[in-house]
Amino acid sequence: MAGNAPHIVVSQPHTLGVKGVRSKVEAVAATLGSKYNVTWTWVGGNAEFSSASGLARGVKGTIYVAPTQIQIAVFLPLMLLSFKNTIREGIVEALTEHLRPS
Repeated sequence: MAGNAPHIVVSQPHTLGVKGVRSKVEAVAATLGSKYNVTWTWVGGNAEFSSASGLARGVKGTIYVAPTQIQIAVFLPLMLLSFKNTIREGIVEALTEHLRPS
């Protein structure tokens, strides 16, 4: 999807450091994987995800991990564009919940 802007971009600061936030990303990815059939993999210091079937079919994106910030960029298939704001709100809620220091 080179050249196309993502449909959703959410950034949030954190105080967990890269190692701490990576473990949180892995926990969230495992939950999403089982709930929405999302697969993910680390590519360098970032996590790339996608879904080929189920409710999230066609969703793709990247979770960019930095020492003090995390950013999620999501590309939606046409059939999910009408749910863009709801999906964005869910991402913001998940980040707020999971990025709290333990």
